Amino acid sequence: MPTRDLADASPALYQAFVNAKAVFDAVRPGRVVIPICVYRSPEEQWATWMTARHQLPSGTWAEDDVTGHHRGILTNCDGRMTLSNHNYRPSRAIDFAVQVDGTIDWNLDAGYAEFGHLCVAQGLVYGGDWIGFKDHDHLELRKLA
Repeated sequence: MPTRDLADASPALYQAFVNAKAVFDAVRPGRVVIPICVYRSPEEQWATWMTARHQLPSGTWAEDDVTGHHRGILTNCDGRMTLSNHNYRPSRAIDFAVQVDGTIDWNLDAGYAEFGHLCVAQGLVYGGDWIGFKDHDHLELRKLA
């Protein structure tokens, strides 16, 4: 099972997350940001990648038709050919959720972009800003040149 322990994050990622969380907690009382995935093994990454996909008789993979469902493709990294930033130790990525009154609220207006942009101000990359595939609960370290 993926870890939720911030101690599994790289020191720079940990510090940026904690700094942004302190600001978010101060300006959004009643809402709490929690980590839901810090480190994920390559095997767990593979299982996540297979969500909303199926293998064709030819051996290739196709996306499931999830029209009308809330769960679609969760990641483009399969943990085999392409590693996720969650697959490193220490982790280079954190997935988070926003709790409202103690319950996770997956509605984007709960504060996902707001928290993501607080993290951008701390030097992180926010998956909700990506072109194409949007990952509104994902944060990661900037790539080094």
